[in-house]
Amino acid sequence: MHEIHSYWSKAHESCWKDGAANCTFVNLIINKVAAYLNMDPVKVQLLNDGADGHDMAWLNEHVKKPYGMPLRIA
Repeated sequence: MHEIHSYWSKAHESCWKDGAANCTFVNLIINKVAAYLNMDPVKVQLLNDGADGHDMAWLNEHVKKPYGMPLRIA
């Protein structure tokens, strides 16, 4: 697989999982894995997400904090 898109001279802020051009390649891989496993791509995406139905407070405590990721509390 390969992806062609434009490059910017300044970095932009964008959500990695919002469906924009910067996650197209990941979506292609997820779709290929889902097809290989005969699964719904949404189910594969949810399994890959790691949240497993937990809320953001759980993710902050059990995922972000142990790995030194920034805790963003809205």
